Amino acid sequence: MNEQTTDEQKWQAIARWLGAGSINVFGRPLAGKDTQASALAEHLGGAQLSGGDILRKAAHPDVLAEIDKGLLLTQERYLEIVTPYLQKEEYDNRPLILSSVGRWDGEQQTILHVTEASGHPTRAVIYLELSEDQSRKRLSKIQAEGHGDRGQRADDHHAALDIRLREFAAKTEPVIRYYEQIGLLVRVDAAKPADIVTTEIRDALHARANV
Repeated sequence: MNEQTTDEQKWQAIARWLGAGSINVFGRPLAGKDTQASALAEHLGGAQLSGGDILRKAAHPDVLAEIDKGLLLTQERYLEIVTPYLQKEEYDNRPLILSSVGRWDGEQQTILHVTEASGHPTRAVIYLELSEDQSRKRLSKIQAEGHGDRGQRADDHHAALDIRLREFAAKTEPVIRYYEQIGLLVRVDAAKPADIVTTEIRDALHARANV
């Protein structure tokens, strides 16, 4: 059996284990959350939903003004906008790959309830570990080299990044600890190249699928 077949079999085993469930991907700014969520969605036939993209699509001027500063919305407003997306009929019988959905401590319980009620129970939470210093270095590199829309977004500057990092420490790190306490968290080193990160996520999920 060659390596390529083995890799494909791992993805297939994960897909069977996941079913129509959901995986939520977290990490500090520029940890590669959307990149890894996109890879998971492609391999697992899932629908990718980014909390940030959902908010931007809402197109409320006050919402855009807040997130462009690097701030998080109030919990009430965030859940009002985001949770309906998790219940759309177009996602029935498909897994959801979520990117930082429910970033503020206290939102995680609602997200767990909504995914369960909509037929997409949360099966794992990926934490892409990247230090604050590594986040800042990645932003400097992106600004110098350009990477798609990154470096062009209103919140892709160092002043906003500092705010986002403070918000993460105060509001999102408790969410990460909560998921770890209930046994859903998978930690992966996000400082490695993206393809290696994807492989390590796959192997960690495959290990869970075979428990």
